[in-house]
Amino acid sequence: MTPGLALLNLLGDSKRLSPSAAFCASLPNWLSASVTGPKSVKSGAKGTFKVKVTNKGTGVAKSVSVTGTGGAKGSTKNINPDTAKTVTVKAKVTGRKGSKKTLTFTAKSGKSTAKAKIKVTVK
Repeated sequence: MTPGLALLNLLGDSKRLSPSAAFCASLPNWLSASVTGPKSVKSGAKGTFKVKVTNKGTGVAKSVSVTGTGGAKGSTKNINPDTAKTVTVKAKVTGRKGSKKTLTFTAKSGKSTAKAKIKVTVK
């Protein structure tokens, strides 16, 4: 029995998959993310944040998108294995002056996702 068929039998799937396809179906999440940005943002204004997305896997992370609190959106094409790219996004911050807000950013490529959070003070 070939390795692909052994995995196929363990998964109980009736479709025939290549060994690499069977392996990819069970891969863990290989993306990680971190974020940097201003410590405070004026209420109703947009702050500029840098989301660093790292590919810790062995394959290329394709079409990586970054979304976040306050309408933040950004993307980058591909991230090679064991490398990182920084995506710059703008996020609108609202709230009462002096309050603290936690902004969450999510990086996504295929089924892999990573989240990063940062706290900012509303000016």
